[in-house]
Amino acid sequence: MTAGVTLPQAATGSRATGRPRRIPREWQLAAADPPKDFEAQASPLLRRVLWSRRAVIVDTHDFLHAEEAHLHPPEMMMSLTPAVQMVSEAIQTGRRIAIFGDYDADGVTATAVLQRGLTAAGADVVTYIPHRVNDGYGLSREGLEELHRQGAGLVISCDCGTNSVDVVAQRPVGLQLIVTDHHLPAPEIARPDALLNPHQPGDVYPFKELSGAGVAFKLVQGLEQTGLGGLDGAVLEQLTQLVAVGAIADVVNLLDENRTLVRRGLVEMEERPLPGIRALIETGMLRRPLNSTAIGFQLAPRINAAGRMDDARLALDLLLADDMEVARPLGEQMESHNQSRRQATDTALSQALERLEEEGVPDSAIVLADERWSLGLVGLIAGRLVDAYNMPAFVLNRGESESRGSARSVDGFNVVDALTSCTGVLSRFGGHQAAAGFACADEDLPALINGLQEFAAGKRPEGGWSRVMPIDAEVGFDELSTEAVEDLALLEPFGQGNRPPRFCGRGLVLKAATAFGGEREHLKLWLGGSERVIESVAWRRGAYIDDYRRLAQRGQRLDVLFSPEVSRWDGEATVRLELEDVRAAAS
Repeated sequence: MTAGVTLPQAATGSRATGRPRRIPREWQLAAADPPKDFEAQASPLLRRVLWSRRAVIVDTHDFLHAEEAHLHPPEMMMSLTPAVQMVSEAIQTGRRIAIFGDYDADGVTATAVLQRGLTAAGADVVTYIPHRVNDGYGLSREGLEELHRQGAGLVISCDCGTNSVDVVAQRPVGLQLIVTDHHLPAPEIARPDALLNPHQPGDVYPFKELSGAGVAFKLVQGLEQTGLGGLDGAVLEQLTQLVAVGAIADVVNLLDENRTLVRRGLVEMEERPLPGIRALIETGMLRRPLNSTAIGFQLAPRINAAGRMDDARLALDLLLADDMEVARPLGEQMESHNQSRRQATDTALSQALERLEEEGVPDSAIVLADERWSLGLVGLIAGRLVDAYNMPAFVLNRGESESRGSARSVDGFNVVDALTSCTGVLSRFGGHQAAAGFACADEDLPALINGLQEFAAGKRPEGGWSRVMPIDAEVGFDELSTEAVEDLALLEPFGQGNRPPRFCGRGLVLKAATAFGGEREHLKLWLGGSERVIESVAWRRGAYIDDYRRLAQRGQRLDVLFSPEVSRWDGEATVRLELEDVRAAAS
């Protein structure tokens, strides 16, 4: 290993015999340490992180105590007041209200937020969750007609509908429609009776980055102010659990109001978890207290697995369960689906990697279509390919006449803009900058592939897409006490806009290396520094075990990027590092 060669960053669940592509990363160390008078009451390690992020953290106290912050008044959102009036009138007159949801974790949690909130307010509620394969994404004429046949006089959508211009215009006569959504508007947007989307033109709501569950919550928050039924502050606090899962799962910006909602949700999950949340924790054997990482990588994928492998209605029923006798068997079914999802993803990913090895990796964007990859997996495959090759990825399930797919992005590339450039060959698309869904006729696939790659080539910076790694501070192992690392939890929740703390350690001695996991797919290194040895983990890097064993035998010195965490086992707390990048130490 020579200076500047990185530990491969392909978080792909790679095949045991395969070696992921090497992707160099640019390390960007914070300019300086904080002055002595900066947040003097905070621990030294926490102070250094706060200082490095001072451009984002406007008020340190509010940031560290986000759960205490006030939420923005819901009536500031365009059309929320008339939407509340429509819902209130429907409840008071006994009209049935239907919720049109979506099958991903954000859509399911948004649906559960509305159903729990409306039920508490005394509404007669029915729900409809489209099937990923049979119905596809978003509002559909057939779904609205079915809800109308079931006696619904008012339909509220969750996490979809902003761009469903024709469906909304052709809804059943007399059916009122409220759209709650957070996706970016197209040039022409739908005209329901009320559209709640902070991104829509003219909306002055002060925070634009709410998830679908967050927008649904604002409607319930506005309804609570009317004093209907048993909908009160306690119910709202309970619903923040669902909002937290939706926000983290949909990778929205975890600052401002999202930060407050997620922090409150994490507290509720620990103190008063909904039966469905508790069932997921128990069946998945998740550690408590939950943090944003556990939700993003363990709990939310289990909710998503229902819609990917079967029917998202299972996930909704779980989140609506009011006792453990109902929730526990549903949680066990979700766990089974999650195991199946993981196995299917690994198989599909191996097939995608083989395709790229045979056909060659393009320079600008990956666009792959295959009839073997189910609609429930294409988004996961796209995400793994982005991690592996650091370029935008568009992955499609090729059907008999139409192909449907998902897109995932890299920093600086807007997949919605890319899809917009190919409008002429797309039958539909929608999403946001980092992720989107789309469909096209099979006969238009060659034109779509060429169009997406040409668009990406025009946006690609010289030298490739940036993979800059901002570093909060360079530290020695003597600074990583359990108390200091535990203090970093005050920065939770981590996610988009607020990544986990990242540190640099230099000149560390590689003492030993081993591979672990069912297929030996992960790598564990023991690193020595400051007269201390710390266990470190590199996920999905087990293919490199032979290299690191050889380096350990000669006591190779390394520079590493890592995020620290406190691991507890059998009553003992120790610091462990999650490695993000490794280089030979500069001589």
